[in-house]
Amino acid sequence: APRLDIYRLTFKAALRSGRSSDEEVFHMTNDLIRLAEDFYHSRDHSRCIETARLALAEDPKSYSARDYLIRSLIQDEQWESAERELRELQIYAPNRDVQFLSGFLERKRGNLKKAITHFVNAEKLGRTGAALKREIASCYFHLDQIPEAKKYVLEAMASKKDNRFVIDLAIQIAMREGDEL
Repeated sequence: APRLDIYRLTFKAALRSGRSSDEEVFHMTNDLIRLAEDFYHSRDHSRCIETARLALAEDPKSYSARDYLIRSLIQDEQWESAERELRELQIYAPNRDVQFLSGFLERKRGNLKKAITHFVNAEKLGRTGAALKREIASCYFHLDQIPEAKKYVLEAMASKKDNRFVIDLAIQIAMREGDEL
């Protein structure tokens, strides 16, 4: 398997360096998905979009590739493309995940009440995690519904104490409240 590792590293290096992804370099679809994830977390949304689309060309039902594609399209304010990809995701992904991403889309558009509805639906359908709680808390915070925001940020902190986004939101809520969490 050392040769396989070398081929995969060569592919990743080629893609990261900006060399054409059309070149005949051995890779696995999972390599593309990991690169899309890396690009997303480094806020390089255009490269994430490009890489996620390459992964989807190889595996059209890849949940992870479409998830990062949708998130990056939303971050890039490509609303119609994000909606189109959400409709595609809805065909094969759990509704709780579609609801979560729909909430993310609406929050980024500034439709906070619609976002809360989607996030709460995702929660009712079984979606869990600090990211969901943080998103709900953020919406309530920006709607100046501080008790609700505090409830959800505390739930997020219970599961992810070291998440900088959760901590930042908790501090903002405490400052608005003139209180300590």
